Amino acid sequence: FVILLPETDLATAHAVAERVRIALETSPVKLEYGETASITASLGVAEVERNNDLDLENMVMECINWADMAMYRAQSG
Repeated sequence: FVILLPETDLATAHAVAERVRIALETSPVKLEYGETASITASLGVAEVERNNDLDLENMVMECINWADMAMYRAQSG
């Protein structure tokens, strides 16, 4: 899923991502028969500045691609 944080700098976006990651990690999911499962997440964060050469849709898609690459780096690191 994607979380868009308009007018948010990269450091704040990283802090939000870390809070989401910790919330997932510390909230086990209840399964059938009383069992629980832990969830982990690899999150990617990217920042895009307004580029007058791109329309809004292309800017968002570019940012999602950057965040996707950052997520894969997080998974392998």
